[in-house]
Amino acid sequence: MVGAEEEEQRFWAALDTDRPELEAVKQALAVGDRAAAGAALAKELRERSGPVPDAALGPADDRTLQRADETLAGTYRLVGCPAYTYPGPIVWNADPSHYEQWAIQLNRHAEWLALGEAYLRTHDEKYASCWAAQVRDWVAAMPVYIGRNWIQGPYNEGGKSSLSLDAGIRMGQTWFQSFDVFRHSPSVDDATLLCFVRSCWQHGEYLMRPENFRHGSNWGAMEANGLFHLGVLLPELRDAATWRQTAIDRLSGEIDYQVYPDGAQVELAPGYHGVSLHNFLGTMHLARLNDVALPADYVARLERMFGYYLKIALPDLTAPGLNDSSPHGVQGYLRDGSALFPAREEYRWALTGRREGRPPDYLSLAMPYAGWVVFRSGWDAGAKSLLFDAGPFGTGHQHEDKLHLILHAYGWTLAGPGLPPGPDRVPREDARYPRLPRR
Repeated sequence: MVGAEEEEQRFWAALDTDRPELEAVKQALAVGDRAAAGAALAKELRERSGPVPDAALGPADDRTLQRADETLAGTYRLVGCPAYTYPGPIVWNADPSHYEQWAIQLNRHAEWLALGEAYLRTHDEKYASCWAAQVRDWVAAMPVYIGRNWIQGPYNEGGKSSLSLDAGIRMGQTWFQSFDVFRHSPSVDDATLLCFVRSCWQHGEYLMRPENFRHGSNWGAMEANGLFHLGVLLPELRDAATWRQTAIDRLSGEIDYQVYPDGAQVELAPGYHGVSLHNFLGTMHLARLNDVALPADYVARLERMFGYYLKIALPDLTAPGLNDSSPHGVQGYLRDGSALFPAREEYRWALTGRREGRPPDYLSLAMPYAGWVVFRSGWDAGAKSLLFDAGPFGTGHQHEDKLHLILHAYGWTLAGPGLPPGPDRVPREDARYPRLPRR
């Protein structure tokens, strides 16, 4: 822990004032005028034309606008729990549902994206004012203790588990996307912009620490992606280049370590396979937007992660609920796969719902590293398919699923984890097939 004055000095020293755009900041600091330096830095942040974030926000649809209005009212709907409205200021470690994940999700700030999209649609300054107030309030509240075990924010403390994945999520998925909208708002003052950048700098130092990099899991992918975003999107900081290169090295290593030769991510849960893939791709998209070089084979090594989804896809083009995952469609993941690997006709076939391209050239197969064996009668929606789990436990998000079967036939998932006994359930996609009689 350091005092406020020391932290302030460290922040100003962390700026790369040799950059031409920070000349006014350099001159102000040379005469000890931090107020002028702060004004000059805020002006540069408002007026700069780049770098640009990936996944830039657009105008809100009606549902997102409603979510933004709920955020203004202090109402949050998180991780499937009942809505909760704060009676006063936000308490960042409140746990109204007696579920630690509620508070953890709150500190990832997905609602800031809704506020940004609402602002782009309405140009109403109330959304900018809310964002600015939450930035200041969250930074002032840090660190936040969640439950008995977790500490939230760019801090470490003995005996507490750091939520380093949340730092990666904030930097890679929510903070900069909203900042890029609100930095132009007259309702966001210079003090808020400086508060934002200072916290980002603290996040960068935090994510650089080896103990805050969780090698071998989706956590590591999120943390490294967040560090890469910091290194690209805040070139005003002296350590930006080091952050970028460290993140690239970590991500490149994680692709090799986390992804088996048969395409499965080591946690053996399709949902978390997607989390790692999303973060590997987030770095790729940001690098391309801002002309940052990645290893020559970075994208090529992701190809097997897309092919994985077709290997395990049920006839309704959903990935089954293996381990700690729910069934979900594969088309969303194959949007990037089809764009990156246009020669893979099967990616376009699945992405377009069988209208273009052609299906995979295999039916049944074994995935020796994941330990899954898949049998298929064909690739049409009414085909019969069976997945047998004979694999290892997985490195995270495991369920006791060894030796289970997932059976899908005639448009129905008939057996598998999470399904009630008997045929009284709604078919996933195709209602043309009759309900099977009870046995």
